[in-house]
Amino acid sequence: MRRQVKPTRAELRDIKRKLGIVKRGHKLLQRKQESLMVELFRALDRYRRQVEQTAAATREAGRAAALSEMVVGRHASWGYAMRRAGSKGVDVSHASYMGVRLPSYRLGEREAASPFLPGEQPQCFDAARAAENLLSHCIAQAEVEAALISLLDEIERTKRRVNALELKVIPQLEEEAAFILSRLEEMERESLFSLKRIRAKLAAR
Repeated sequence: MRRQVKPTRAELRDIKRKLGIVKRGHKLLQRKQESLMVELFRALDRYRRQVEQTAAATREAGRAAALSEMVVGRHASWGYAMRRAGSKGVDVSHASYMGVRLPSYRLGEREAASPFLPGEQPQCFDAARAAENLLSHCIAQAEVEAALISLLDEIERTKRRVNALELKVIPQLEEEAAFILSRLEEMERESLFSLKRIRAKLAAR
């Protein structure tokens, strides 16, 4: 349903000005959507590679843990792992891309543990190193997954805005401009016709 507009030249100029702004905004949003799609495909490539790396790290950590348990037993192996683990949180930061907050996860710093704990076998140390490597890959995979979610959400929001401008706002403004232009032309014809009638009456006198 078209809103009520005044068929005046001032209103026509105002609508044309709005239409120009909206069309520029529409183009900018389209470019943003294209850039976000490019970044999404890059993130998908990173995600596929990271999934493969995480799977490889999982297999390696499993083999190292099994070897450690074979050498010292499960309880001793877990005991060394818990003594070596310590507290090591995850540092979270964000970067901005086209208005999207992309997360960055990094394993927190901690004091370096000694190469070997008292009585620790090399296999236990290797298992601990493999587990920490797996943890790093899991954090990296979580980072890419979070980035994918953020990008998909922003792409969906941008798509809705583009569609709203393209399918509703722009056609409505164009329709209003066409209506005013048609009405002004009609009023001009009526004025011209009235003027001709007046001239004809004056000429007849």
